[in-house]
Amino acid sequence: MIQKNIILLDGRKATIRLLSSDDTERLYNYFCVGISEEDFLLFKDNVKDYFVIKGWVENVDLDRVVPIVGVDDLTEEIIATGTLHTRGHGWFRYLGKIRVSVCLRCRGIGLGKAMIETLLEIARERRLRAVIAEVLSVQSIALKVFKEVGFVEVGKIDSIAKDLKMNPMDLHILVYYLD
Repeated sequence: MIQKNIILLDGRKATIRLLSSDDTERLYNYFCVGISEEDFLLFKDNVKDYFVIKGWVENVDLDRVVPIVGVDDLTEEIIATGTLHTRGHGWFRYLGKIRVSVCLRCRGIGLGKAMIETLLEIARERRLRAVIAEVLSVQSIALKVFKEVGFVEVGKIDSIAKDLKMNPMDLHILVYYLD
């Protein structure tokens, strides 16, 4: 079981743990209140759809996706989410893909870094060879944090997406080698 108690740079205490079966309301609230409209567009699914969130919580398959959450110890609110995506077959079985999201009011206090490090620990336990992260150019702080943790940028796809104002965004592809 994954459970990690951390103290953030602002002194706040938080717990990083697996998503649990009673997290539906907290996770839904996180996505409705904790992220900006611009962040909302960065997700591959409609995270403001209650039934999408309910489906995630009720259908966890740890062989394919390991979902973790950062929880504020005082308020018990979810303040960050992260996932490690894996496959048990073929060439991809040695690779993982991670995604991390931190609520607006908890950025810059070490939570994102702690979430990434926790996902890397899980990847090591699963004996993966490498972990991939995809970061859009508008996520400059996330790009910096991934690199601080030790991810290496191995590629960039120019102008692959557009932001809310229709400005082009590049996709940065980063890898963390575990062996």
